[in-house]
Amino acid sequence: MLAARPWLVLAVAVAVAFAARPAAAQGGPPASPGIVRDSSAADSAAAPLLPGPAAADSAETEGAVVGTVTVVGAARTDPERILRTFEMPTGMRYSLDAVHRGITKLFALGLFDDAWVEKGRVQNGTVDLVVHVVERPRVTKIEFAGNRKKETEELEKKLILHAGEVYSATTVQSQVDSLLRFYRDEGFARAQIHADANTSGQQGGVKVRLVIQ
Repeated sequence: MLAARPWLVLAVAVAVAFAARPAAAQGGPPASPGIVRDSSAADSAAAPLLPGPAAADSAETEGAVVGTVTVVGAARTDPERILRTFEMPTGMRYSLDAVHRGITKLFALGLFDDAWVEKGRVQNGTVDLVVHVVERPRVTKIEFAGNRKKETEELEKKLILHAGEVYSATTVQSQVDSLLRFYRDEGFARAQIHADANTSGQQGGVKVRLVIQ
């Protein structure tokens, strides 16, 4: 019998571990968007109610009418925009399917790392909802370093990433690729560019530094 090769075992282990990660950890949509947490439960965070085929909710809640709907966690996003996107206004019939659709639409905005709904007690046939969001950081500043061949003003005209936009590693990489093409079109085939993201002292934002070599 052939002995197992250590490098092969390691490769298989890494592949299995990556495959088992939740979709959100791999950069995709959250594994279970639309989590509903019952504020009337003793420990709502420990026992979330997940919408979907396997979800269950009391007949009382499913037959209730939506009361007040408030937003928590929106520091930079207009709460009214969140409520419009969530699409569960006061007076609408409550259902888990509607909550799931609303939270999925919020994730589709690309503004949030997490979002969930806190469901209150049903009182007189009415249930209040609180939409919780965790906003993604925004770009606070973009700097250039090492650009000896090109003026900063010229490079700024090539930016597709701007201060105030939601930070995205994918967008930053697209910016790097775009600048590389510009430098090579200008005859600098050996140019190298990388981006540094710094959150220190940015009050929840990200400063992006584009380093040209």
